Amino acid sequence: MRIGYKRGDIEFSHNKMGMIFVLIWPLLLMYAIWLLYDWESPQRGGHASKWWQTMSIHRYFVQYFPVRLHTTTEFAKEKNYLIAAHPHGIMSMGAYANFCTNGTNVMDKFPGMKIRICTLVGHLCTPFRREWAMLHGLVNCSRESLHYLLDESRNKGSVVVLVVGGAEEALEARPGHNILTLRHRKGFVKVALQTGAQLVPMYSFGENNLFYQARNPKGSSLRKAQSFFKKMTGVSPALYYGSFFFWPRQVPIDTVIGTPIDVKRTANPSEEQINDLHRKYISRLIDLFESNKTKFGLREYDHLIIE
Repeated sequence: MRIGYKRGDIEFSHNKMGMIFVLIWPLLLMYAIWLLYDWESPQRGGHASKWWQTMSIHRYFVQYFPVRLHTTTEFAKEKNYLIAAHPHGIMSMGAYANFCTNGTNVMDKFPGMKIRICTLVGHLCTPFRREWAMLHGLVNCSRESLHYLLDESRNKGSVVVLVVGGAEEALEARPGHNILTLRHRKGFVKVALQTGAQLVPMYSFGENNLFYQARNPKGSSLRKAQSFFKKMTGVSPALYYGSFFFWPRQVPIDTVIGTPIDVKRTANPSEEQINDLHRKYISRLIDLFESNKTKFGLREYDHLIIE
């Protein structure tokens, strides 16, 4: 028995595709025009939607782990803050839950302030995905973007969250590890000096417990391959799994925001000034970790390892 398509069926299929194209192309054209007009928005604060961020669905997401936000001081809306978030983990779930949504009532902690969280430019270049990302308050992590948001001569009451360890730190994310990629990360310190933004340490206890990761010690074949891929793309190809494939484990995340470090604006900071503030920041971060670790599941002999 010969099975095939009749000529009429093929013509109908072509006509149907043509009708779909006729209906869609004006929308695609309008979106292309919008992209041209709006291309710089991720570097100019984006389009965060308070309506979306405060929807109750985010509270269900936060309650799954659960995620809890703890602050140690009040924040004045007359100042700008650069919050350095640690650790990166596999997906930076703590930073996302706390600052891309209002699931932990972050807007009550920073009343009347503009909250943004930085991400790789690649997440903000893909059509349609960029709009979805910006709804959550995501912006470009470029130096220009940070300066635009934190420059005290332009903005007051800006809160910008930067996950400092990045893709390299993600390769160290596994339960029981407290390893940070920070020793040579000084760009965020320079930005704080140039803009006069208050520098704030933040640590999410439990972030590294969400996923298991394949063993990849430095020098191993797997780590070399991951490092090469990261160098080519900016993305770390971590081999991980959670409670069910890529579903995160149901473990608590306690995010603690430390006391801001007062920073005097310096248009052209010297290397010595950058190094001094960097050392001060690391000291404050270690103090934050040590004073809170036993409250959130770590033991007295657990310490930060800064690489």
